[in-house]
Amino acid sequence: MKLIALILIGFLNPKEPVEKWLEGAIVTYENEVITGEFTIDLNYNLLLLKAGKGVDVLPAHKINAFRFYDREYNINRKYIVLSSEKGRFPVRQFYEIVEDGAIQVLRLKKTIDSPYLFERDTYEENSTISLSEEAHNYSYYTFYNQELVPLQNFKKQVKPHLEIKVAGLDMHIAKHGLNPNEASSALRIIQYYNDYVRHQPGDGLATCN
Repeated sequence: MKLIALILIGFLNPKEPVEKWLEGAIVTYENEVITGEFTIDLNYNLLLLKAGKGVDVLPAHKINAFRFYDREYNINRKYIVLSSEKGRFPVRQFYEIVEDGAIQVLRLKKTIDSPYLFERDTYEENSTISLSEEAHNYSYYTFYNQELVPLQNFKKQVKPHLEIKVAGLDMHIAKHGLNPNEASSALRIIQYYNDYVRHQPGDGLATCN
C-alpha cells in the first residue's frame, strides 16, 4: 500500500547512487529459504549474498523471489523473478511487486548502468497524481493468469477480464474519474479490484460502489 502511494505521488532521484547491503530473505529455485545480507546487481541479474567472510553469487536462474525491509523508506520490498524475452533468448529478471493480490503490478528497472539504488520519495500538496516522472526509470506490468502485460495495455488486455468478474466496474471508474488508458488510473483500478476480491465470497460477483 505504501509503495503504491509513493509511486503515485512521484519520485526524486538522489544525487549520488549508493550501493546497499540489504537484510532479508531469498527463495531459491529449489524453494529453499536463505536469510542474510545481500546486495542486488542489475547489470547481471544476480544477488551477492554475504557468506562468512566471503560472498556467494546467486544468478537469477537460481532464484524464485526475494524480499527485504528498506529501513531508509520504511517499506517492505518484495521481488519475483520471471522469464521475459530479451533479444533471441528468454532472460530471468528481477521484478519488484508494486501491488500484490489477484492481479499483481510489477515494475522492472530500465537502466542498469549504475549501482542499484532507490529513488527518494517526495510529496507536494495538490500535486497531480502521475507515473510520468517514473516512465524513464521503470517499465510497469500487470501479472495476471501467469502472463506479463505492459501496464499501458491494461484497458485492452486486462480490463475486459475484470468486467466479467466485477459487476459495475465501469460505473466505479466513471464515478471516480479514472481513465484506464492512464497508468496511474490503471494502478488504482487494480488496487480497488484486488481489495474488493479479498472481501468477496469465493463464488460471488463483486459489486462496485
